[in-house]
Amino acid sequence: MRISIWGTGVLEEQRKAAIIMSLLTLGLYFSGLFVFLTPLPFIYFSLKFRKASFVSAVWPSLIIVACLYLLGTDFFYNLYQNHPKAYWILPVPFLGLIEHFNHATVMLAGIGYYCLFLGMGFTIVRALLCSQNRVFQTMAWSVLGIFLISLLLGVVAIFPQSDVFFASYHKSTEIMLEQFIATQQQSGASLHQVVSFQSTMKDYAEKTVYLLPFVLLIVVSFLYIFNLLIAKRFYSHYFKELKKTNLTVFRIPFIVVWPVLGVALLLLLNEVLIKTEGLFYFFLNILLSAIVVYFLQGISIGVFLLDKKKIFGFTRLFIYFGVLLLGEVTLFIFAALGFADNWLDLRKLEQDPAQQS
Repeated sequence: MRISIWGTGVLEEQRKAAIIMSLLTLGLYFSGLFVFLTPLPFIYFSLKFRKASFVSAVWPSLIIVACLYLLGTDFFYNLYQNHPKAYWILPVPFLGLIEHFNHATVMLAGIGYYCLFLGMGFTIVRALLCSQNRVFQTMAWSVLGIFLISLLLGVVAIFPQSDVFFASYHKSTEIMLEQFIATQQQSGASLHQVVSFQSTMKDYAEKTVYLLPFVLLIVVSFLYIFNLLIAKRFYSHYFKELKKTNLTVFRIPFIVVWPVLGVALLLLLNEVLIKTEGLFYFFLNILLSAIVVYFLQGISIGVFLLDKKKIFGFTRLFIYFGVLLLGEVTLFIFAALGFADNWLDLRKLEQDPAQQS
């Protein structure tokens, strides 16, 4: 067996794998288009080397990211200003924020974003290696923890500069609104319709800032789930034990139904009696988050039924495409399906009589 200053041959293999995975992770993080796939290389590393320390594998890449933001923020910003095409060669996440926020905020956002992806990879590995009855509990706590860290990061980075944040937010929403209104005018909408629509949309755009916690939860949840599904789908060929985890049986405990109904009732009472804007957005964020969770349960039911009916290949892709065409209607259809599953146990209704007995 080959011995090196790093120890045994196994440790040498781990070292080489850690270097390769670090380079792949950095490539994804600074790729722009594929940044959402950043956790995947380290997920593979942790599955292959179960006894290896996750921290020992990620710290070199973390140092590189930290140094780039600490030492290269001004360099890359000036480079992009002088040579706009250079952005497509090495897009640095959050570098555009430097136009509105100070350097510390940009650095904290960039380094924190990378750390969130690392944490996501670590928790996904733990979820994949859990027993079936604990996998969803691990997933739920992981998503919640990452969401709270993201929220804390936002508070630390944005709250001290809240005036700047709201000013830049309103400016960006006004620009998008103007572009949308211009599109409506070009499509032949009357002046009265455009003015009325512009007033309504401006009011909504100003209030959507209070729904940022909900938007953040959606982003964190789907990044987590997307990487989890990709890791399970493609890494199952190399790690057969991952096949034992069946994600289509995802089901929220029935007891969660009552708090959701309670929040919906409180939201209604606030609208009718109390009429406090702060409470309205607090309850609305919770209720919308619950709808997204039930939407995911509805999606798992849909995939379960497709598997049960052995619908694969082009037919399944055609169904997925049809679902996407429904747009926001899809959210409410699958959320209702997930909510109904708590009462009807839809998967059990689809089981074979022999399995039910």
